[in-house]
Amino acid sequence: MDITLLAVGRLRPSFREACDDYMRRLSRYTSMHEVEVREASRAPTPDVQRREEAARLEARVPAGAELVSLARSGREWSSADLARRVGEWQLHARPVAILIGGSTGLADPLLAKSRAVWSLGGRAVPQGATGSVGTMAEWFEQWFNDEYLALYPHRDDADAGRLVAALRSRLPWRAGMRVLDVACGPGRHARALEEAGVSCIGVDLSMALLRRAREATNGPFVRADMRALPIRPRSMDLTVNLFTSFGYFDEEHEHLSALAEMVGTVRSGGWFVLDFLNSELVRRSLVADEILSLHGTPVEVHRRLTDRGRFVCKSLRSGDGRSWFERVRLFDADELVTMLEAQGVQMRFRMGNYDGAPPGPLEPRVVLVGQVRE
Repeated sequence: MDITLLAVGRLRPSFREACDDYMRRLSRYTSMHEVEVREASRAPTPDVQRREEAARLEARVPAGAELVSLARSGREWSSADLARRVGEWQLHARPVAILIGGSTGLADPLLAKSRAVWSLGGRAVPQGATGSVGTMAEWFEQWFNDEYLALYPHRDDADAGRLVAALRSRLPWRAGMRVLDVACGPGRHARALEEAGVSCIGVDLSMALLRRAREATNGPFVRADMRALPIRPRSMDLTVNLFTSFGYFDEEHEHLSALAEMVGTVRSGGWFVLDFLNSELVRRSLVADEILSLHGTPVEVHRRLTDRGRFVCKSLRSGDGRSWFERVRLFDADELVTMLEAQGVQMRFRMGNYDGAPPGPLEPRVVLVGQVRE
């Protein structure tokens, strides 16, 4: 997917700042291009000027592109709205053209052809207005909530119990050992860990999921980003990151930072467990479309591989107009091992499912268990 920013004339300084901010953020997800067309400043009337400029803009629109116009008549998009739009654009893999008018704005026929009309609030075109520009929230800040749990009720305590049992049989387990569950979600694994006799602390970014976790178990829970954990270094006997709670970030260095933070909580000789999906199996067996139900309302789910199979994206839209998006970096097992070894983790064993089976091409999971070097 490519996004082309098509503007009439040179952007005014205040609007230039706004567009640069959005282009920088959008470029994390796709390639961005900027095209400038000449303003029809000698046209006899504003209507004629808009029509001439519309023709120049349309001549530069990529073939098959979805049109998005910027205009005061449009709707302001929240950070969540923008993130969802980007997810849909990625999923459908069509080029997108974002149109910016000149001093008299965009012609009405061009607005009518647009799939969406977007207002930047105080910075809507015509160019030159002032205002503030919000930041685009990361998708996982919006998605992991009560609706997520309702859509995926099969993610239950049984799976968590099986995984904890498999780990308990292979690690030097002892009562009271200190365990950190990073991205603990609603507390399924924290509860299983507590039942296995350890002292577990849960960390998650979602307040909605943390509320569920506090109902599920007695252990302490902390709201935090895994890229900046408020945990004393080298204080844990075991730190776990389970059920594909990794691979969510825009930049590779952010993934490395998160791993460094998590591994940094483990004492020398302690253990680190990363439970990820089997990326090769996902690529081979991706279900492109399905219908789920949310409290009786149908939800359309569309999945797509992007960036030559490096990411899997999922877009969900309910019958009542709500939508969600998720995007996971498909790390292969060897990539994850290399990243962990760079953080001082020595691989001890791997599992391909929650019953402890060895990894294989048809096994759904990549569970990596390593020991932090002395």
